[in-house]
Amino acid sequence: MESIRKARSVIFEEFLVWPELAALMDFVRTRERIFRQSQIVLPSDRADQSDPGYRRSRVTLQTGPFGDLVAQRILFHFPIILRALGHPMFEIRSIEAQITASNDGDFFKTHNDNTHADAPSREITFVYFFHREPRPFTGGELLIYDSRISDGIARPGRVRRRIAPKQNQVVFFPSCCLHEILPVRCPTQAFVDSRFTLNGWVHR
Repeated sequence: MESIRKARSVIFEEFLVWPELAALMDFVRTRERIFRQSQIVLPSDRADQSDPGYRRSRVTLQTGPFGDLVAQRILFHFPIILRALGHPMFEIRSIEAQITASNDGDFFKTHNDNTHADAPSREITFVYFFHREPRPFTGGELLIYDSRISDGIARPGRVRRRIAPKQNQVVFFPSCCLHEILPVRCPTQAFVDSRFTLNGWVHR
């Protein structure tokens, strides 16, 4: 028998103050060299963990002071976030963060963030959007799906929310939710014109 798990999400506008956002943009602008091709978690010991047919972007785990800044902001708002999601309270073990740059043709097909054995403690996913102004790319929408559960397997149902990248906006949703990043179109193909996110996970 199939059941439907409805996706929940909450958005905060103006998550950082302007000097913080400007400093974050300056941080990525001068650090293209630290970004590496994004990886996927595979159920094997394959040396090559990339799959350009499933995910394409560049990522760095070096977030400077900004990973901690966003983590502190999340902790401050955490009770409100959980109430908005209808999610039970839990003790936070850690907050994991990375910066992702998505340029022309980059995307991430439908997935969730906590079903693989390496990531079961991811409870809440967050995606903070930032970019140059005026926005030099199109596309890159985040789709969050309801899940159709059958035989313990989650498959995408209807699109519950379609979120266009918006400057200084952050979205939170349970890490079990299926979601997708649509292809980005960036005519200049310049790194600094990428769709940037500071994204990550709250671990229980």
